Amino acid sequence: MTATRMLRNALHTFSHTFSPLAIRNMRLYLGGQTISLVGTWMQSTAQAWVVWQISHSTVDLGVNAMLSLLPFLVLGPWIGSVADRFDRRRLLIATQTVSMILAATLALLVQSQTVQLWHVDLLALLLGIVNTLDLPSQQTFIGDLSGKQKLREAVVLNAMIWQVSRMVGPAFAGWVIGAIGVALTFWLNALSFIPVIASLALVKTDPQPHSRPTTALNDFRQAIRFIRTEPRVQDMLIFTGLAAT
Repeated sequence: MTATRMLRNALHTFSHTFSPLAIRNMRLYLGGQTISLVGTWMQSTAQAWVVWQISHSTVDLGVNAMLSLLPFLVLGPWIGSVADRFDRRRLLIATQTVSMILAATLALLVQSQTVQLWHVDLLALLLGIVNTLDLPSQQTFIGDLSGKQKLREAVVLNAMIWQVSRMVGPAFAGWVIGAIGVALTFWLNALSFIPVIASLALVKTDPQPHSRPTTALNDFRQAIRFIRTEPRVQDMLIFTGLAAT
């Protein structure tokens, strides 16, 4: 009886994770985001393959990966406050559009066989800058769509989509590269931004209350003071850092 009850509770908890999908805006956005994330991981895999094909250098592979993540390290602590100053839906439409243009540019360079290593490195850096602005806006926008009542479930559901796309995207990219060619992976990624841009255009959100104008440095100081008072947030940051390392 106890085992049956435990199983029932587990199934109820699992099914409750998908409760945010009852919200129309969440269904639209997460549906487009799922397609886009698969394309993003496809490009990440194909980009490393192009760097290897050009240079056959593990150092160049490391430099390219570093350039795509360097903006998070340099700009991350300051750029999160931008999401509180602008309309997040419009901001996300802008970042997704720029990401689509960058993917199409790389696709054209690869398909025309004019791509050089510095092209890939520059585009990786530019995409990293865009992603640094896009990621905090995405996380906050999830809360705008779900509301406080469903925020925890929405965050979990978004994390599930992220992890599944990390498995599906590289696997699909490997098949496309082997069967058709590497340029197609970049074209598919560029096309994958269309559903998420369309979903952002269709969702309707309430006007967002904007915080009082302040500097990015002051926002960063406030965040540090908040983290110091929240041991659970400190634990989460430590575990996130360990996983990232």
